[in-house]
Formats: sequence, structure tokens, C-alpha cells
Amino acid sequence: MDSGLSYDDKQLESYLLESIQESVIATDLSGSIIYWNKGAEKLYQWSKEEVMGKIIHDIVPSTISQELGVNIFARLLKGEPW
Repeated sequence: MDSGLSYDDKQLESYLLESIQESVIATDLSGSIIYWNKGAEKLYQWSKEEVMGKIIHDIVPSTISQELGVNIFARLLKGEPW
């Protein structure tokens, strides 16, 4: 799949996401972690290597976050915005 970004754009995007002090996490529609930055490592005390491919609900400790995540995924799977 072509994202429309050039190699330089992708490098910049990657650099910016890694430079952000806040937690940035991305998952696929099944909830598997596909991106985990240094901010997420600091907040959740899991390294990128430990979480990649794991289900987000198994990693994020908050019950509220887990419930919200389940609702978000259900909407996304229906093609709805969240």
C-alpha cells in the first residue's frame, strides 16, 4: 500500500513521532500494536520489542481505557468514526 509519502517524509514522520515526549501508540483494527514510541515506553514501562504485535487491551492497565478501546474498535470495524 502506497501512503503517498516520500522516503524523506517517512523519515521525518518517524523522527517526529519518536521525539514526542507523549505516549504515541498505534494498532491495527484487531488491536495488535504496530507502533510504540519512547513516550509509551516511559509511561507503561514496556519496551517496543516487548509489546509489538501484542493486543493493546493486554498492555494498557486501565479498565476505563480498555472499555473505551473496545468501543473504538467496534465503531472502526463498522466503518464509523470515533
